[in-house]
Amino acid sequence: MIQNLVERLIKKYLGEVFEYESLQFEGLGHHVRIVGLKFNHDLLPKNLPIRLHELSVKEVEMKFSPLTLLSSSSSYGIELIINDIEIQISELPEEEWDEQVEFKSLIENKLNLAKELRDAAILKLEEQVHGVDDGISKKEDSRFMRFVKSVGVQIINNIEVVMSNVKFS
Repeated sequence: MIQNLVERLIKKYLGEVFEYESLQFEGLGHHVRIVGLKFNHDLLPKNLPIRLHELSVKEVEMKFSPLTLLSSSSSYGIELIINDIEIQISELPEEEWDEQVEFKSLIENKLNLAKELRDAAILKLEEQVHGVDDGISKKEDSRFMRFVKSVGVQIINNIEVVMSNVKFS
């Protein structure tokens, strides 16, 4: 059940980024192993003068310790171990550089940033206009959001990332 949920989430949100050979669970989802990750070749922005030939990871292990996840102990609640990373890139010859692609990419990035700022401003205005949303007062909402943020920070502070055997060619 948990494995199916995680597989659906990976495919939905990360399916465009990478594919994998297998997903394995041990225990009650406390130990997850993803084997044979192959990343999409179009992962890099088009305005870089390099070509990505291969980006693969032999194995990614995620170990969860729910009891230490929200505690202030010295051990980590989430351990992410990335083994055997292989990156093959090459420099594009200067005649293949396309200034138009670089310019369009720059314009697109600026446009996306402007849209994000616009959306954030509209959301802020809507919050100020409505005042009370779904029966939760602003005071209760802000208290709840402070709690959610503190839990998020505690989880982020309890993540350890270990990478081994990184090969560039």
